[in-house]
Amino acid sequence: MLDSIDKAILNAIHWDAKTSLQSVAKKIHVPLSTVHHRIKRFEELKIISRYHAKIDYSKVGRPIQGFILISATNILPDGKKVYQNDILTDLKKIDSVEEGFIITGTADLMVRVRVKDLDELNELITFKLRKIDGVGATQTMMVLKESDHQPVV
Repeated sequence: MLDSIDKAILNAIHWDAKTSLQSVAKKIHVPLSTVHHRIKRFEELKIISRYHAKIDYSKVGRPIQGFILISATNILPDGKKVYQNDILTDLKKIDSVEEGFIITGTADLMVRVRVKDLDELNELITFKLRKIDGVGATQTMMVLKESDHQPVV
């Protein structure tokens, strides 16, 4: 279980993983050694599994973000059975797919995509996504505005 210091450290590095341990210690009013040892423990326990950069996708040519809900067809016309994990593996091979999820509800899977324009989105859905065995109906939702991710520890 995490205590208040653990949560404060995780919140601090969530916003800027490159911030110095000294800055974190100063911000949450604990010794530097406490921050160092707790972060090492987080890494050992896989509470922190990696550090990554927040990319401004508009500056790298992929300003359009969307979510695509996918209904899976578990049995193909030839009788072959397709599992959601297999579909997800194939979806992640598409370069415009940022991440994918197996979900509950009216759809079976959901992917987050990033594209340069609507023509690329159309190409993605029509010629790449729908060619994957097991992909049935799709529903696309476009992101109009995104908020910063909030840590929930």
